[in-house]
Amino acid sequence: MGASDFFKISRARALLCVSLLVVVIGLAPALSHTPLEWRVFDRPVLDWMDTLFGDWLLPLGVLITVGVIGWVGGGALLKSEERP
Repeated sequence: MGASDFFKISRARALLCVSLLVVVIGLAPALSHTPLEWRVFDRPVLDWMDTLFGDWLLPLGVLITVGVIGWVGGGALLKSEERP
């Protein structure tokens, strides 16, 4: 079941909505180091996004991935990787 089925909209409308969302989200960091200087708490928006994604969400994603792999695979996955 795709998003267009879940929200009961056509694929073309779903594509348009997602494209607009990506453009709006991308405008903030793209314009933060231009003469417009979009800033939040005296820091450019791009710096905030870099801190959020690079320092927080990336390590969190790695920890979640490792946890899920360890939980699903368990000891059998580790034993299959042992050398004879």
